[in-house]
Amino acid sequence: MADVREDDTREQDVLDDLLTDDDAARPARGRRTGRRIVGWSIAALLVAVVAAAALLALDALRARDALAEAVPLVQAAEQQLEADPTADVDLAHLQDLTTTARTSTDGPLWWLAARLPGLGADVHAVSVSADAVDVVTHDVLPPLLAARDGVDLAALRPVDGRVDLAPIQAAAPLVREASDALAGVVADVAALDPAELRGAVAGPVESLQAGLATLDEQLTSARAVTTVLPPLLGADGEQRYLVLFLTNSELRSAGGIPGALAVLTADDGRVALTDQVSTADVGPFDDPVPGLAPEDAEIFGDRPARYIQDTTMLPDFPSAASLAATMWEASGRGAVDGVISVDPVALSYVLTSTGPVDVPGGRIDADGAVDLLLSGAYAMFPEPAQQDEFFAGVSAAVFGSALGGAVDPSLLATAVERAAQEHRINVWSRDADLQADLVGLGVGGSLAAEPAASGVFLNDGTGAKLDYYLDVETTSVAACAADADAVTLTRTVTLTSSVPADVAQLPWYVLGSAGAGSLEPGVLRTNVAIYSPAGGSIDSIARDGVVIGGDVHDDGAGRQVTVVTVELAPGESTTLTVTTSGAAGAGGTWMTPTARHGGDAAVATCG
Repeated sequence: MADVREDDTREQDVLDDLLTDDDAARPARGRRTGRRIVGWSIAALLVAVVAAAALLALDALRARDALAEAVPLVQAAEQQLEADPTADVDLAHLQDLTTTARTSTDGPLWWLAARLPGLGADVHAVSVSADAVDVVTHDVLPPLLAARDGVDLAALRPVDGRVDLAPIQAAAPLVREASDALAGVVADVAALDPAELRGAVAGPVESLQAGLATLDEQLTSARAVTTVLPPLLGADGEQRYLVLFLTNSELRSAGGIPGALAVLTADDGRVALTDQVSTADVGPFDDPVPGLAPEDAEIFGDRPARYIQDTTMLPDFPSAASLAATMWEASGRGAVDGVISVDPVALSYVLTSTGPVDVPGGRIDADGAVDLLLSGAYAMFPEPAQQDEFFAGVSAAVFGSALGGAVDPSLLATAVERAAQEHRINVWSRDADLQADLVGLGVGGSLAAEPAASGVFLNDGTGAKLDYYLDVETTSVAACAADADAVTLTRTVTLTSSVPADVAQLPWYVLGSAGAGSLEPGVLRTNVAIYSPAGGSIDSIARDGVVIGGDVHDDGAGRQVTVVTVELAPGESTTLTVTTSGAAGAGGTWMTPTARHGGDAAVATCG
């Protein structure tokens, strides 16, 4: 009976344990078992995390080793493409390495790790970077290698006066394919913020961002060139371009007054300069030719539509070029497909690639071209018609040398690029698609295509050739709104006259109106046209610290325009301080290129 009672007691104890809610009343053994289960779970989780970290570490090491070997090879391949188009590139090996890097930084573990606080940004940056380099080797380099004969500048060297357009045309779709493939990864890598990354990751990411941006810029240029050159050089039939040879000694907004004219013909890659005439042979017109916008007429009067010499008063080159083409045709000289402008400074840049060139009356080189064309010629040839003939002869000689086939195309391309960046060479085409490509290439001269740009443009008001002696200095400072939605640009423009004190030594034609009595001899009168960004405003204008005003016009594209007239005696200087406001974004600060100052293209950005 005693044994039965003991069994009943144990059963009751168990029931009591099961029914009680008091943890303290439960046996210690049960609590120990529960803690073991929790401990085992935590241990298992830790083991899983350690295992995952180990796998990530192994992946990261594989990716690091592959990228360490691949990146220099990618850079070498890019250099070989640029410097030695015949060089062999071990593309298959490169692709194996970058595939290893990409696959080693992809998958569920990397996806999860990229979302961990403190570590996620670095993991994500490594994955994005590995993917970008893999895209370069698989989708960018192959079409570029296939297209390298067409993008090689040596292919642009004329043979017997003709550029072979076939390789360039064949390269165009391949360059477009490479450019499209690169665009996505450039955006992905650019979105990474190095400030959020550890130093070991931030440095390589910044280097990759810079490298991809450079490659993207080069591809964009190559794409534009392979797209633009064939139609521009007559791949689809003869093209005729009116060439305006501008002179910076009498300034106009777009660079200078046209001093001579010619027609450049291009047919299946063969280029020739013909029909050289003086500007006196075109117009003036009693009635304005059609095409001048009413807003431009309000700012500049109707002279740009009556005198071909004044078409370039308009800072937007397509607008000026269209009027010049209309005048040329109205003079009975035939239709043209586009217009090109070039100034003496641009010709001097071209001469750095051609070397000295024989011209009427002697030889001209890069160092002496500007002085000869903007000053010496007026002493050599007192009559305007003789000057125009000389300008045309020099321009034809330089063009002929550049197109003769003996010039290194890479040197010529560098010279043209420099001139285009300073707005000294502009090209306009009637073909809207081609014109859009020209603007994208940076030679379209279209102020209208850059709505965020502001401008300061100089037009001679002396009726003389004294602007050779006008020195210009300019600075720009941008201040961004707190919300980064707007930018205020403060710009200083200092104009200094270096006209000789003894103006009597200057030819009458150089003194112009000043020598005829409307101004004191040697005085420089300049009409300064100030443009705000589109949709923006001109907030203030000061001259030498004193606020000045002026009529405010609308250019038809939402820009405010004010014209200020400045007169300078020999040796005198003045500073204009201009403040404009506009929407945030990249916007050039355009300016008229002068004999010694290029068209300013500094950039103000916000955000």
